[in-house]
Order: sequence, then C-alpha cells, then structure tokens
Amino acid sequence: MSAVDAETRARGYFGTLRVHDAAPTNSMACGAILGAAHSLLKTDRLGDVLAKSFESEHTTTPARAGWARIFAKYERSCSQRLRTAATPLIRTYARTRSWTTFRPTRYRAEHIPAHLEQSWYDRHLRDLDGHTESKTLRRVAAIQLVQWATQDSLAEAARYLGIDTSKMPHNVEDNIRIWLNSPNEVQDFGRALQNLAIELHRQAEGLIDYQYRRDALLGWALTPGTWQDLTSQLQRAHGRRPVLDDRKRQEASVFIWAQVTHGEHLFAPRPIEAEQPPAIQQDWSRRRNTTWFQLRRSDPMGHYADLRKVLVDHGQKLARDIDAGNLLAN
Repeated sequence: MSAVDAETRARGYFGTLRVHDAAPTNSMACGAILGAAHSLLKTDRLGDVLAKSFESEHTTTPARAGWARIFAKYERSCSQRLRTAATPLIRTYARTRSWTTFRPTRYRAEHIPAHLEQSWYDRHLRDLDGHTESKTLRRVAAIQLVQWATQDSLAEAARYLGIDTSKMPHNVEDNIRIWLNSPNEVQDFGRALQNLAIELHRQAEGLIDYQYRRDALLGWALTPGTWQDLTSQLQRAHGRRPVLDDRKRQEASVFIWAQVTHGEHLFAPRPIEAEQPPAIQQDWSRRRNTTWFQLRRSDPMGHYADLRKVLVDHGQKLARDIDAGNLLAN
C-alpha cells in the first residue's frame, strides 16, 4: 500500500479536494487501486460497505464531507450500481428539495399509505425506532416514498397523503436530522428506506391503491343505521351497559378509517364531531386518546375487545368493497 499512499500524497488539489480524474502512473499503485475497486464492486452488500467508509469520514454534515463531494464530482463516471448504493448515503441528508435522488420506476404514489403497512415497517424500519418514536419514523418514511415517486416537494407529498402539516412538530422541509437523533441512525434510515422502495418497485403489480381508499373515505363516518347494526352484534354486557353514543360512533369511524387507509388517526375525518357545538367538540377532543388507546391496545378487555372485533370485520369488508370500485361504501 506504500505505492498507493505515495500516489495519494502526490495528487494535486482542486480547492480542498484532491484531484482523482486520472489513473496512477505507478503500475503497482494502479493495480492495487483497480483490485480494491473490483473487490468493492463484487460485494453483495455494496451499500453497507460504502456506509462504513462514509461513516469513518463523517466529521461534518454529510453534504459537505469530502467523500460526498468527491462522489458528486465523479458521479457520472460511476456505474449505475455504485450510484444506486451511494446515493442515499450522500444526498439523503443535504438541505435540498429532496432528501435523496433515488427514484423508483414502478411503484406509484397511490401505493403508499400515510402510516405504512405494518409488515413494511417490521421488515425495514422497526430496528430504527430506538431514538425516534415509530409514529414520526413512519410519517417521515411515507412522505419520502411519495416524494420519490412524484418528484414533487416534500410539502406536496405530505398533502397528497392527507397529512395535516399544522399538526406536525416540524415543517416537512426541515432536514431529517431534526427528527432522527444521531448521524448513524440517519444513514441507517436512508438505507432501510431505499431497501423498502426497491421492494415496492419489485412488487408494484400487487400493491394496494391507498389513494383510492382515501378518496372513498374522504369526510366519511359510520351512519347511525350502520352503527346500530354493528353494535347489535356485541355481546350483552353484564352490569353497567357501555356507552354507544355519537362520540363512540365517531371514534369507531376513526378506527375503521385508519384500518382501511393505513393512515394516522390524527388526520382522520371527523364529520360527526364537526357537527357538534364547540363545547361538545372540546369535550370529545379531550377524550379521543383514551378511546383510541382502548381500541388499539394489545390486550383489550370486555366491551372494547368485542367492539374492536366487530369494527375490524367491518373495516375488512369496507376495504374489499372500495377496492372493487364502490366509492359509496358506508
């Protein structure tokens, strides 16, 4: 490696970057560099290998790191495989219109649910939520996946998903570093999200049109008649009867909407609540989280266990009806 070291030291500078646009004149150095490049490109996990090199050079913001700047300068001379592996490491975290320039070609924006499918999250992102709550991680991932598919702005991608940016802690144009807490996690997120995008690219023919589902349930809620039919299926409670009023109908509607669209309950339509006087709306708002927790908890008991089963069954039927082309499902 002494020949390679000597060649590196002898290279001139372009600004603060060494010039790397010509092969070494020393045959030993040239052979060593070509051998190293061949070994690198042969590896099955090129992205992971590059990530280790990138992280070892990570002394400043990624967009300004020397490794990143050299890649940007010579990117057009690189193979497509190298560009695909390096892109999320280089450009995901710069303050640009897009967090990365990775562009899938087959999955479309309508295939992305705002809260991601659970299996997608489990396979690709679950291990990253140690420092970042899963809700934020899933929201950021969904916005980026849509942005990759549409090449629109991140704000437009959020609006497409029905995400109310006024309810988010940061503007969607803010750098992902605000939401993810360490440089390593940022880069892990970029690689994991690209792997998910590649999976969706390969499975595009069988993906669900979530935008169609969102359109079908825009402003939607269970009708009083449907609510009565569903609650009539509940087991007769012993002792105090559970409350099955309009507030509970609204929360049940939100639960079904979230199930069908794979969206966040925070952004679900609330037409029943919107019809109430301001004081009632405030009261319902204060009780939302409690009801949502009871319906979503892993071990629901009694009334909520029975209610959730009925709502899940109805949601599954509703999803089938919508996918079959019935936009007027209730």
